[in-house]
Order: sequence, then structure tokens, then C-alpha cells
Amino acid sequence: MLKLPLFRRINNDSRALPALLKVYEERADLQEVFPEAKTGDYARLIDWAAGVATKKWKDNSFASLKGYARWYSSRFTGIPRSPVWSEVKQTSEASGNPLPLTIAVMSNESSSDISHHLPLMSMLITEFNLKHIVELGVRAGNSTLVLLEAANGIGGRVLSVDLDPCVEAKNRVNKAGFGPAWKFLEGNDLEIRESDIFQPIDLLFIDSSHLYTHTVL
Repeated sequence: MLKLPLFRRINNDSRALPALLKVYEERADLQEVFPEAKTGDYARLIDWAAGVATKKWKDNSFASLKGYARWYSSRFTGIPRSPVWSEVKQTSEASGNPLPLTIAVMSNESSSDISHHLPLMSMLITEFNLKHIVELGVRAGNSTLVLLEAANGIGGRVLSVDLDPCVEAKNRVNKAGFGPAWKFLEGNDLEIRESDIFQPIDLLFIDSSHLYTHTVL
């Protein structure tokens, strides 16, 4: 007869992939980032799940995946998500608008849930001269640093709002030398006074609760 702990582990193993695929089917962002999963190639998707389930980075799907952390981690492959970063860095350095900090953030594993979107944000700010930027949701400051680097190049500024004090983000921003161009407000973004917000807002980046009701409000 199987011992109960082993039985539970086997039971969890059989549920791990279905639980992940259920999350995948419910999230358009995952389908965009991991299109190969639709054809049965789950390697990169499982890598992502391993990071979420072990709190390597924060994600709203943690509650759905945390019970299978061991299964995802045991199948972690580390398959690259992007081109060789050394080549990307060299290309950036040779351009007329180098973005070393953005490249560093993109290549860091902790930013994998957002890394594919960072170049677009940087490009929008630069190309359309978007100087007044508001960011809702900060966490470790990955997007904050990218927004600030782009804004710094055109004389812009960034206002960030988060429920948490975001100590790590503050340290990273100050270390990068972007403190003068950054304003941080700790609190609920739905309760921030209008007088505290840049007017007009050139770019609004919403990355807070992700719930429909909260977002539309």
C-alpha cells in the first residue's frame, strides 16, 4: 500500500500540467508570450510556472500553481527566451540611442513576465516624446527603470504608485541616478488625489491588480 505522502505527491504530479494549461487558456498574455504551447511544446511555459510557483517573481497565478512547485521546478529547462544578450547589448551600444539599463532589465530572469513589452514602452516614449508618464504598480521596479531611462533621454519624468513601499525599486532607481526624475506615491492608485498626478498624462502604464473592475475604474 502506498504511504499517504507519496500518494499525494503522485496525485499532485498528475494535476500539475492540467493546472498550468488551465491558467494558460485563461490568459491571453501567456498565449502571446508562449505561442508554442498551443502545439504541445510546454518547455518555456513550465519554466515560467516554476518561477511563479516558487515566488521567483510575483504573479496573480501563484495561488493556482504553488501546489505544484516541485513538479515545475524539476522540469525547469532554462531554455533562452530571446536572442543572445551579448549581441543585443552590442547592438544597443552601437545605436544612436543606447539603452543599457533596459537591456539589463530585459535579460534579468526576474523580469521575464514583462520583458517582451519593455522595448515597446521605451520606443513609444522616445518616438512620441511622451514626457509625463504615470505607472500604476511597481514591485521590484523593472518597468520603472525602463520608463525612467527612456524618459531621461527626452527630459521627461515618471510618477509611480504602489500599495507597498517598494524599497528594492527605490534603491535601484537611486543607484541608476534617476531619482530627480521620479516621484513615488505609496497607496491605492484609486485613491490618489488628482492634484498629485502629472497633467496631462502622456503615457499611462497600468500594472497593478489586473482585475477588470479595478482597471476600468
